[in-house]
Amino acid sequence: MQRNNAIPRNTLLGILIAGMLMFMSAGTALAESATLGWTAPTTNTDGTPLTDLAGFKIYYGTTSGTYTSNVDTGNVTGYVINGLTVGLTYYFAVTAYDSAGNNSGYSNQVSKIIAASQYSLAVTKTGSGTGSVVSSPAGISCGATCNATYTSGTAVILTAAPGPGSIFTGWSGACTGTGTCTVTVNGNMAVMASFNLSSYTITASAGTGGTITPSGTTTVAGGSSQTFSIAPGTGYSIAGVLVDGVSVGAVSAYTFTNVAANHTISASFVATHGRSHLK
Repeated sequence: MQRNNAIPRNTLLGILIAGMLMFMSAGTALAESATLGWTAPTTNTDGTPLTDLAGFKIYYGTTSGTYTSNVDTGNVTGYVINGLTVGLTYYFAVTAYDSAGNNSGYSNQVSKIIAASQYSLAVTKTGSGTGSVVSSPAGISCGATCNATYTSGTAVILTAAPGPGSIFTGWSGACTGTGTCTVTVNGNMAVMASFNLSSYTITASAGTGGTITPSGTTTVAGGSSQTFSIAPGTGYSIAGVLVDGVSVGAVSAYTFTNVAANHTISASFVATHGRSHLK
């Protein structure tokens, strides 16, 4: 390259924004990066081959045509600019320079609005039971929608609710414990919610003069049903049946439905033999 021949703008065949990369934290503001790519010049202004290209400089700022920052990229045709603040529009241009320090004019200018990154938050339900997970802000209702996209930095609160006959046994992945799960979305994230079938006990007892079946302690899965049969012995009749201490009458059978707690059932009997029958 001749020292008196500046590299002309039209020999820089173009510059473009190739895409957005990862974000970085800049104080309390979110920041993004932009990837720039361009085509290197191959000739001097007089048409002779360019043999001493030494490198490039990227100029950029937030006002069109006014560049407050620059970076020397060296002799490459692509570069990542970091530290760009979300919500601002940035304007970019590139120049080339030769080994003698001669600089070209600016290339064509390109611009890009720096938007906050969007990341996915996925919820997976595990275990033998059923339940649902909802989010605040809205987006996840799992159930039906178990994956949502949020702006980087969003604090998402997940709340789990067990289904009938199930208990929520805890979070794993991005959260732990059994309370609400708060996730600050700063990348693609996953949370698992475990629901297991619950189980309860029903304790059955019978007084003198009859039986209750099944007797003793019976373990029942949450949400299921369990029937007990009450039968008096010879010379006895059913006096009454108590369920959790409350009379349900002199019934011969009782069914607990949709069991969601521990229960008791007891039967009492009264002798019927030896009674006189007057005519």
